This record gives sequence, structure tokens and C-alpha cells, in this order.
Amino acid sequence: MIKAFRDTWELGIHSYLTYLRDRLILARNLLSESGSIFVQISDENLHHVRELMDEIFGNENFVCLIAFRKTGGSTKETLSTTVDFIVWYSKDISKIKFRPLFTEKVVGGVGSQEYKFVQMGNGYRRRLSEDEISGTSPLPDGSRVFTTASVVSDGARANTSVPFEFNGFTFDIPGNKN
Repeated sequence: MIKAFRDTWELGIHSYLTYLRDRLILARNLLSESGSIFVQISDENLHHVRELMDEIFGNENFVCLIAFRKTGGSTKETLSTTVDFIVWYSKDISKIKFRPLFTEKVVGGVGSQEYKFVQMGNGYRRRLSEDEISGTSPLPDGSRVFTTASVVSDGARANTSVPFEFNGFTFDIPGNKN
């Protein structure tokens, strides 16, 4: 039995791929010449979906494979799957339209208030000065501005938070991060 998008496919992978193929052909026919299609899939059937989309859209129209984090927890004895994928194909890659998702942040500008640290070319890190943040003093050559982020878990979750052992000590996920 194949699980896909929380559905079960009792007739196996072939019934799922036939179902998906019919919908992808219809989607391709409905797309404008500059259109794109995005399909979300787990790693279990990613290779089958890529083969199917290569057949329908042409491998030359493959744009990229986007991985995104679906969880931060680990629940397996080995490496846990913590990402799903979005497969991006265009109807005609020579006519594709793309708008960048991100805009460049400028120190002291909109959206960069949390970037308060700088790493020098030699690896030394320090807090940015007020003059560097305001732009009245230039950043040192080869330096990179950065921010810090918490590495603390958001807390325990049923069936996803498991104790782990490190250097002979067992660590458990607390109920909350406070």
C-alpha cells in the first residue's frame, strides 16, 4: 500500500501514478506557455514523480527541486526524514516567468533589524557599531553581517520527541522551552 498526501492507494504505486499522470497531462494542457507547475511529494515516491513529469513536461523543462523542512524532530533509529520536496517544472522553460522570493537586505534597512553582528574575513566575530548600522561607517572588507537564532526546541511533541544519548548522557526533550 502506498501512502501519498494522506491518501492510501490500495492498488499500489501504479494506480497512484496513473491517477497523477492524468492530472498532470490536464494541468500541462491548461497552463499558459509561460506557466509552471509545482508538485509536493515526500522522498518515498519522488523518483517516480520526477520520471512522470519528465515524460509529460520534458526533462528540459525541469526547473528545480525545492526541499523544505516539515519537522525538526527525529523519530527513527537512523536518520529521520525531516523534509518534503516541491518539484518545479515549466511548460516551456524558455518562456518561464520568475520573480525572486527575497530582496537583498541592507544593514540598518527594512527587515534587517535583527542583523547586529559581523564576522571578519579572519573569522573574528563582533557586534556591529552604531555607525556601521546607520551606514556612516563602512563594513570591513571581506566581512559578513549575521544574526543569531535559538537552537532550543519548541518543546516536546507526542510521538516525535525522543530522548537521545550523547557522550554517555541521556537527554530528554522538556515539556516547554521556558
